[in-house]
Amino acid sequence: MENYFYKNLKFLRLSNGMTQADLAKRLKKDYTTIGKWEKRERTPKLEEVIRIAEVFDVPLSEIITEDLTNPKKEK
Repeated sequence: MENYFYKNLKFLRLSNGMTQADLAKRLKKDYTTIGKWEKRERTPKLEEVIRIAEVFDVPLSEIITEDLTNPKKEK
């Protein structure tokens, strides 16, 4: 199973008009941490991933396992 978290994090942040600093403030993190997550230089803790899913109102399973940048077409 592929992990789409890193790709989805950046996509969701940008599509919601947020800077890394904006998201960092909501998560009570340093903005450099957000950049490191997006570049896969660091891995967030599960609690942080859960909080990110809550911030963007996305199911936890989707933020990790689905490519949100490429939505499924309706049948």
